[in-house]
Amino acid sequence: MIQNRDRNHQLENPSITISTETIMFFISILGLFFNGIAVYISHYKLKSRNESVWLMSIIGVVDILVSLTILIADILKYSTGFNILYNNAFCQFTGAAIMSLTMTTIDGVGLLSLLRALSIVKNIEIRAVYWYSAMSAMIAYNLVINILGIYNNIMYVMPAEVYCHAAFNANSYAVIFSYFILTKFVIMIVILMASYICITIKYCQIISPLNSKSRSNECFIGDTSSISFQRAMVCKLLSLLVMYIICFGPMVFTVLYNVATKTFRSPIADAICGITMNLTVLVNAVFVLLYQKEARLALFSMLPSWIISSESKKKCPAYDNLQI
Repeated sequence: MIQNRDRNHQLENPSITISTETIMFFISILGLFFNGIAVYISHYKLKSRNESVWLMSIIGVVDILVSLTILIADILKYSTGFNILYNNAFCQFTGAAIMSLTMTTIDGVGLLSLLRALSIVKNIEIRAVYWYSAMSAMIAYNLVINILGIYNNIMYVMPAEVYCHAAFNANSYAVIFSYFILTKFVIMIVILMASYICITIKYCQIISPLNSKSRSNECFIGDTSSISFQRAMVCKLLSLLVMYIICFGPMVFTVLYNVATKTFRSPIADAICGITMNLTVLVNAVFVLLYQKEARLALFSMLPSWIISSESKKKCPAYDNLQI
């Protein structure tokens, strides 16, 4: 942790700081673009206004806000030679804004994953008002604990000198804050992982009977057999889990290690944590655009005809309801 103070001398690790800042800047630009597409599709291309579409829209809007916050902060840092990073007000507000917005997108992804899992695995439909109430409660929770974080001055410049983040041992509230954040973070990640593992298992159970020799000549999607299609579906779902592990894994393990050993992260470890967490704006866009059937079909309808094969393909009716 670097103390917040005005200073005019050079960065301690300029190569790490500049390279990390540049990578996060371009990630945020891409996140702004793809989440803009996600929000456009959610609001203007989808006829349905059910709870899943509402959650997709929330995830896209909040990720746009995350990207804009990072981009504006980057521009201000470059224009002031990174001196503004050591302005306490700037550090407190940008740190709290990025943390609360990022946690809100994680909450949205967790709730949407749970909604999909209950619908696909258990065929359970919960009234929309409960999903809206849960998401509203998560937003309020994130705002309150981060506003209290600003009041208690818990945001500090991190070792890579790229962004401000909560120092979990700065004061008594920082310790409470760390438990609040880590507990909810772990809960949402477990919900995400468990939901898509259950969906993957469910798909395997449904598709496995179609792999029997007696039906091998009857059930194809294009030139793809049911076995190949099953493998592709499993790979698709596992890929989502891997992407989120890449995003959240470094930060979770680093924070847990630092809390357990009462040490602080190195500049390189901090840079990796910042970049991988910033990747959530892209992974969330992929999650909304490609892993939600409504958005995926709308996205494909917007693509030029030469990108989508017009070749007529045989289709197995058993797969009609397996798309997420």
